[in-house]
Amino acid sequence: PQAFELYNIAKDPSEQHNRADEHPEIVEELRARANALAATMAKPLLLETEFQAVLERLAAPPALPKD
Repeated sequence: PQAFELYNIAKDPSEQHNRADEHPEIVEELRARANALAATMAKPLLLETEFQAVLERLAAPPALPKD
């Protein structure tokens, strides 16, 4: 599972003290809200596997015509 971070920006603007372990109820509420928002978003046009294939083709050396 992904680790979550929670900061009191008013008292800790440089985000040095993660308060997620002290406030699991807030973390869970924010996680639920983020998941609900994500469920309303459109699916990406390129799936991850297709995107990786495009990246591999772009990273390959150029194919030059033989003289």
